[in-house]
Amino acid sequence: ILAPISKINAAGNVALIIIIFVMGVVGYLFSNKISKPIMTMTELTEMLSDMDFTEKPEYQQIVKRKDEVGSMGRALAKLRIELVSTVERIREESSLLLATSADLSVSAAETYTTMEQLEAAVNEIAEGATSQAAETQRATENVVVMGNMVEEADEQVSELIQYAEQ
Repeated sequence: ILAPISKINAAGNVALIIIIFVMGVVGYLFSNKISKPIMTMTELTEMLSDMDFTEKPEYQQIVKRKDEVGSMGRALAKLRIELVSTVERIREESSLLLATSADLSVSAAETYTTMEQLEAAVNEIAEGATSQAAETQRATENVVVMGNMVEEADEQVSELIQYAEQ
């Protein structure tokens, strides 16, 4: 009596093992289909964070997907393009800044040279003005001395006239 139940039980166990095996294989394939693209996107994100903008063919496969993983892949692809564009603009602006800095440095050097020349010219003018002021002072003193001499001579002439009249 129990023999058919044992056969049914054995068949059920075999069927259960086959079902578990098939479900394991299906589960593995399904999880691999989801986890592999996610791992690829993680790799892409790490590359982007390292400023490596290399495009690989497996990224294009993810972008073509029509599910959420594909949406995430397209967002990462767009981010990659924007980062490449931003880095390129920064590179161009840095080159422009470097060129402008060099021009500014040349202008500053020219301005410094001009200021040195201006300082020398002002010093020469100041020295000339000082020299001219000293000469004017000496001339004024000489004129005063000459004026005094003329007064003395006038006084002496007046005295001579007085002596001559007496």
